[in-house]
Amino acid sequence: MRLRVEARGQLLGFLYVDGHVRVYHGQRTIPKAHVARMRLSMPATTDYWVNDQAGDPLLVITAAANAGMVKMLPEVLTSTGCTTKRSASSRESCDYGRSSA
Repeated sequence: MRLRVEARGQLLGFLYVDGHVRVYHGQRTIPKAHVARMRLSMPATTDYWVNDQAGDPLLVITAAANAGMVKMLPEVLTSTGCTTKRSASSRESCDYGRSSA
């Protein structure tokens, strides 16, 4: 990811996070999730794709199926190197430790 950030840093002003449920076919017991294309609740994992402004992937995080993306966002943002902070307008933003100079 570091190389992609160095090459495409100007596109990292906004990151798009997209969650996809993937059916699990292994032998371990994992939580179930609704699999839309099969219309069933099945053992599944969730892949969270983090993309830059152009839609090119930066990284993917696989997690056990869970209640939703909102609960996973802090973990996803931490994985990208982001430290969140709340501004005066009550909006949260990410700080990647880069200076503007």
